[in-house]
This record gives sequence, structure tokens and C-alpha cells, in this order.
Amino acid sequence: QRFKKWKGLINPHSLLPYVFPPEFGVSLLSDNKFSTLSAQIGAIYNNNEGTMSYNAGVKYAELFPVLEAGFNRSQRSRTNFNFGALNDTTLALTYYNAQWIENDLYASVSLPLNFTRGANFTRLLFSATYRNIQLDVTSQLSDPANFVSRFRTNNVNAFAPFFTQQTLRSGVIQALDFELNFSRLRAIATQHIYPRWGITMNLRYRTTISSGVNQGNVFLGQSNVYLPSIFRNHGFVLSLAYQRELFTDQYKFRNLFFYPRGYASFIGDEVSKFGISYYLPLWCPDLALGSLLFLKRIKAECFYDSATILLNSWRPFNPTSNTIRSAGVELTFDFRLLRLLEVDMGFRYSYLLDAFSSQNPHVFQLLLLRIGI
Repeated sequence: QRFKKWKGLINPHSLLPYVFPPEFGVSLLSDNKFSTLSAQIGAIYNNNEGTMSYNAGVKYAELFPVLEAGFNRSQRSRTNFNFGALNDTTLALTYYNAQWIENDLYASVSLPLNFTRGANFTRLLFSATYRNIQLDVTSQLSDPANFVSRFRTNNVNAFAPFFTQQTLRSGVIQALDFELNFSRLRAIATQHIYPRWGITMNLRYRTTISSGVNQGNVFLGQSNVYLPSIFRNHGFVLSLAYQRELFTDQYKFRNLFFYPRGYASFIGDEVSKFGISYYLPLWCPDLALGSLLFLKRIKAECFYDSATILLNSWRPFNPTSNTIRSAGVELTFDFRLLRLLEVDMGFRYSYLLDAFSSQNPHVFQLLLLRIGI
């Protein structure tokens, strides 16, 4: 029979968990028989902002480059500030929390390149996205009588541009989103937890192109390096990350930075992070609990994370910085659930080396790292 290429365009087939800290969610996937037209709908929770977003998109891959379009509806929440002069020599800095609904209509073009050869998997992806974002500001809460910080100065007029700093406003903004992903990973054997050799890198720059209010831009770079240990199936992961987003920006993009484990997000213009982890398998019991669960492996990962947060990098202030560090262990279990799903989940204990006086330095978290078929 003659095959009709456009038959069966919508073919839902899988529920895919989305686990890329600080975001967690799930998507329903659809692909036609040749995988030239893909679609998805899903929901994502951003742990840094404590907000939900809902999305739908379609991707056309028969031509080159790959074309994509979609829509996101998000609940957003970020912290901003206002300046005021108390007198001729004293300034007051008041923080406030902005909350808004964001409807994001986007279109993108991407170039996926595959240089895989032998046991080394090498991939490069470049994408450019145009976004039309409608903002509906619901609240901007602050307490004018509660000045978080006071500054003394001999020249109040030098701060005049900050006195006219406008708050986030409802309206439509346009933005561009550029992203570069590179990975070179050694093939993983069944008993390996991570690749024995490899590197991943992600560079992303997002900026508004609208004039007037609601300006903003953010650069984010992240990289992981995988190294072997002297013991079989043990290894190291080195993590590096850097983000720059001026606190004076009126519009804040979604915060995707992965802070040291155990901490929430922090206010700052720049943040740089270093992390090291040592992972190892503890036990491979191959234990079956009827048809409910088949336990394959128990593994552990010891970690140390450190991040430096720079605040007040804009003139005429002197920059100030804070360091946050954490150390701990993750205990996770690889098992097959109901003979259908491959699951990797467990627990994390983090000890906050730079916890505030009102903060509990002992943090326990439930982890869901992977669900597959």
C-alpha cells in the first residue's frame, strides 16, 4: 500500500519525567512513525522560584535545521529592589517580591550535530529562539518602613538613576535565547554509574530586545567533567557553573542555576560554583520482591559544593560577596518497578557549612533522579 506521510501525525506514546535540577516535571510525548514530527505537553516545577509552569510544543525535524514552536504559561516569582534617600547622607535599600503570570510564545531553530565514532559519543547542539512574552503582574509586595539595608554617602545625587528605578510592569516584551550544548562521553558499561571519561558543557544567553521598561539579560554556563577512580566502577565528577544577571534588571528570566546542594536560591549579580563528587556502588543484590519491585543496585555519592555570590557589582557601590558551602552524601537505589519502569531514586543528606543562625544546617531531601523504560 502507498504510505501517506502525513497519516498518524499525533501519536502519544510515553510519559517522560523531567529531572534537571533546579527544575522537575513530566511530559507526555508524541511522535509520528518517522519521528519527523514530535509534540509534547508537560508541567515543570522550578525549585529556585517555587513556581509551576505548563508547556506545549511541536518540533519538525524532516528538514535541516530542526524547527520548533510552542507555548509556556508560567507562574513567576523573583526578588527586586527600590532605592530611596532618607536624608542628605543616608540611602535606604528596600527589597520586594514580584509575582506575575507569564505567557511565552516561542519559535526556534536548532542544529543538532553528531560526531560519534567508536566508543566515544560526541554531540554538538546550537539553538536560537525568539520569544514573545506577555506579563501580567499580580503583586509586588514590600514594606517601605522596613529598610533592609542603609548606606551612607557624601553624594546622594550619584544615586539618582536608582531612585527612578522602575518596577516590573504588565505588558509584552520580546526576547532572544541562544544556547550551545556540547558533550563527549565514553560508552557506559552496565555496571558503570557515570561515564569513566567525559565532559558536558552548556552555555546559554537570554536577553530582552524590547525598549523601555522590563529590561533584562542573563548568561549561564555549566560543565561536568567525569574522571575514573583507581577502583573499578568508582569515579569522580567535577562540576563548574557561572551565572551573571544584574540585580538591577527589571525583568528576571527563570533561574536555572544549580546552587550548592541543600541551599535555596540567593540574591546576587553573579554566582560561581565548584563541586566535586565521588561515587561508588555499595551492593548489587538482584533481589526480587514478587512482581512489584526488582532491586538491582544500591550506590552512594559523597559531595562537596562551594559557591561565591557577588552582590552590588553595579557602580557606585563596592562589591560584596558571600560564600556558601555544603557537604554530604546521596544514597540511591536502582530498581525496576512493576516490571515496566527503570527507577533511580533515594535520599540526600546535606550539611550546610555556612548556614545562617536561623537555618537548620542538617538538610534531608528525597531524590528522584531517573525514570525510564
